[in-house]
Amino acid sequence: MNMKSNNLIPFICYGAGGHAAVVESAVIRGGEYYICGVADDGVAPGTRLIHAKVIGGKDQLGKFLENNISKMHVAIGNNFIRCKIISEMEKSGFSIITVKHPDAIVETKAKIDYGCFIAAQSVVGTRAIIGRGCIINTSAVVEHDCILENCVHICPGAHLAGDVKVGEKTMVGTGAAVIPGISIGKNCVIGAGAVVIKNVKDNATVVGNPGRIIV
Repeated sequence: MNMKSNNLIPFICYGAGGHAAVVESAVIRGGEYYICGVADDGVAPGTRLIHAKVIGGKDQLGKFLENNISKMHVAIGNNFIRCKIISEMEKSGFSIITVKHPDAIVETKAKIDYGCFIAAQSVVGTRAIIGRGCIINTSAVVEHDCILENCVHICPGAHLAGDVKVGEKTMVGTGAAVIPGISIGKNCVIGAGAVVIKNVKDNATVVGNPGRIIV
């Protein structure tokens, strides 16, 4: 357990994949937090993200609570797994934090719930509402008055125009575009590069330009 602080706030990172490394990079740039340990049941202890090391799986987390370290960020790209782990960790006594890259732009009156990751060069427009556990990935744009429900992932370079609504656990793929005023249901997949010009029902998969539902 890394207990060094240098006046930074310690937290545990849950997840040790590529997305977690992106989160650590944002943390290093941000200068507010530091990762004091990484938990992942599927990665060998001692494995590094950038500087932070995997300390083991869930069975190691009690040690942090015993040392009054209760902040955690769940750095898992899969929406369903991330949402499940956030709920489990909250019940275990952890406080789930949002991580924002210093090069991200969050405009006036935007609201971001806990457990989110706001990546480099991303934009969250004025009066947008971002639910808990969402990822706004690198260079993604969520424009004014958009509403994202819990555990949505807006992938790198995807653009949501104004007043778009996205249901929980939906993924909007890399480079996709959604025109103003569209509603996308929950548990959807919007494919990479898709252009969404019509409302999308729950559990649908959309591909192409213009976007068409294939599932």
